[in-house]
Formats: sequence, structure tokens, C-alpha cells
Amino acid sequence: PVTNNTANKYISNLKSTFAVIRVPARLGKNPWDAVLRLGSSKSVVRKKAFTLEQVKKIYKKSLESESAAPGFWPFAISLGYYGGVRLGDICDMKNDGEILASGNIVEYVPSKTSSKEQHATFVLPPEVVKLLNKRMETRPKGEMLWPEAEKSGIKTRPKWVYDEFDAICTACEIVTKEKIKGRRNVAVIYGFHSLRHTHVFALHFQLVPPGIRRNEGMRLIATSRSSSASISFQRSGKVSPR
Repeated sequence: PVTNNTANKYISNLKSTFAVIRVPARLGKNPWDAVLRLGSSKSVVRKKAFTLEQVKKIYKKSLESESAAPGFWPFAISLGYYGGVRLGDICDMKNDGEILASGNIVEYVPSKTSSKEQHATFVLPPEVVKLLNKRMETRPKGEMLWPEAEKSGIKTRPKWVYDEFDAICTACEIVTKEKIKGRRNVAVIYGFHSLRHTHVFALHFQLVPPGIRRNEGMRLIATSRSSSASISFQRSGKVSPR
């Protein structure tokens, strides 16, 4: 028999899939939004995936938006979309010599796989790689690339990180919060993590071999130095937000 946990993963994946295809498929709404998770009396709100058109808009807006950390958002949005990298991992990147950036390729060791020294390779817009190189040149070796985004406590990330991304989305006419029936507070339906959902399902739609999608939870693309699968896929430009 299928457990509630397994069934809920299928429901979540279907919700995210239909969130991406809803507009091009001309669906009035996502039919899976109304489906309750098994074992729960109310629907659990998860971040929705951005459409590719929305990714284009927020990327272009990030290039012209001011930030507490100049150059942070074009780089973060690109890495979130092309690589499915979490916001926290981007904020915590260090100028430790493990980041290699050249042309339109960035390679580094994510903190989640650092114990195994497993490298991840991403193809990003050239102007974003230039921003990264400029940032690395101005930051001391071994120090954080984005000290402005460093946690001020055990779990507290600076408020500007969330406020600025929300402002970028709002400027692109993307409503990020929604009142959910049965909930006291409004729910955040679009956030940085939405880029991760878009990344995962873009891989599915482009029929990328499952072997390059790593963990079952989110199938993060994180390839080794010897694998060119992700580069070949992303160089095709078929899902480029530009």
C-alpha cells in the first residue's frame, strides 16, 4: 500500500507541475490546488512554481533593482532557476577558492555536498558570471561573498533578503501572498523557493535523464566534474529565462 507521505509527495509534484503548465495549457486554475494532503484536515500551502514568463520578468527586473548587496539578485535568481539552489546556500557562499567562474559557466561545491567534495556545474548568463567575478575580486579570500546576507543569529536571515525579492516580484505584478481559507494569516505562495520548483519541472518537461536529478525530495541537479549532462541541457537555451 502507498503511505500518506508518498501520496502527499505525488500530490505536491502534481500541484507544481500544473502550476507551470496552467497558463500555456489555458487552464482557468490549478485543479490540484483543491486537493488535500492525506492525513491533514486542511491544505498545506507550498510555494508555487513560477512560469517561464515570470522568471524572465523577475530576472530582468533584478538587473535594474537596487539592493543592499549589489549584484546579488541577478546571480541568486540565475542560480535558483538554472540550478535549483536554495537561497540560504547562495547567501552562505564563500570566496574560498572553490568557486570557478569563466565565460558563462560557474562551478562550486554546495554546502550540502561539501563533505563529499561533490561539485555542481551551472551555465548562467555571461553578465551574471561577470558580476560574480567582480564580487570575488573585491572580497577577501575565505570570507563570505555576500556578508550583507549573513545570519545575525542562529536562524535569522536579514529582513532585506526577503523584502527585496518580494519587491521584485511585486514590481513584476506577481502577487506573492494569498489569504487561505481556514488560516489566520496570509500565506506566502511565491518566494525564492518557487525558482527551485520551476527548475525541477523544467527538467521534467525537457526530458532530462533522471540520473542527473539527485535526491528524491526535490531532485536537485548537482553533477560531478565528469558529468556534462546539465551543461548540455542548459546550453540548449530551451528554458532560458532571457
